[in-house]
Amino acid sequence: MTVTVRCDACGSQIERKRSKAEANQYNFCDKSCAGTFYSDAYSESDEYEDEIRRLYWDEGLSVRGVASELGKPKSTIDKYMRELDIPRRDRLEAAGEGVGMYTGKRGYEFLYVTSPEGSKEVRVHSLVAIANGSAPSEIFGSHDGVVVHHRNGVPWDNRPDNLETMTQSAHASLHGREGVESE
Repeated sequence: MTVTVRCDACGSQIERKRSKAEANQYNFCDKSCAGTFYSDAYSESDEYEDEIRRLYWDEGLSVRGVASELGKPKSTIDKYMRELDIPRRDRLEAAGEGVGMYTGKRGYEFLYVTSPEGSKEVRVHSLVAIANGSAPSEIFGSHDGVVVHHRNGVPWDNRPDNLETMTQSAHASLHGREGVESE
């Protein structure tokens, strides 16, 4: 099903699949309009400096939260912060005390807990395996122990039927390499 939306750069009406129009924060006619939009957005960084600093450092918002408050893409706020030399908080420092989740660079989901004594984090698929009967001592044991494998290869797909436990050596053989990092 298609819907009519406006190009965020030039204002022209364009047809998009409903799912794409709803999923995208911005819609553009073509790459040229997208380039114009983002280059214009990037040239405004100086006028947002005080507001970004206030929201990020004084109010403790995440970069995504700052972007939402300012009605900008997260990538734009990231660029502004680099251009303006606004330092970033450490991920765990930014979270403060408590529990949270994040997705790592390789796509694995992590649960973390922070307290004045420090922080700990664990991969979500390990917790799912334990919730489905694997022994914690096997999952968190030695490097020669059991690892959790994603059957479909998608690291953020932590459905129990997509996870299986196997030995480190079987996992390495499955992936065709020696000494594969635990997944």
